[in-house]
Amino acid sequence: MKKLILFSLFIFINCKSVDTNLIGKYQTEKSSYTQKWINYISNNCIVVGVKLTLEKDSTFSITTCSYSGTGKWNVKNDSLILKFETQKLFLNSVNSNVQAELIDEKYLIKNNYLYQEIESENSVCKIKLTK
Repeated sequence: MKKLILFSLFIFINCKSVDTNLIGKYQTEKSSYTQKWINYISNNCIVVGVKLTLEKDSTFSITTCSYSGTGKWNVKNDSLILKFETQKLFLNSVNSNVQAELIDEKYLIKNNYLYQEIESENSVCKIKLTK
């Protein structure tokens, strides 16, 4: 029984330390000229201009060129889950804000980066966030 309690405490402490390491500000990096050509030839896209802030109280804010949002974040296995409470799309063509459907976002946590891939019928868009 004592071993079970110590093991449970060990797991709890380690899980919390992973969350603490994620707290901070993330953003996308600019693509190099070579990477832009590789993406063009392979019909992939790299998303730039993303800024994500993860707070200690498990809240987040995110801004991209097309939307902004806030909500709660958590970690499940090797993934960061963003659960939106508010999200607004920016539509320059009509010069107004439109309320978006709230859809959770998932990022893979790997080597101190956050990764996301979004597939469309013609390409794959990749997002890499750096702290």
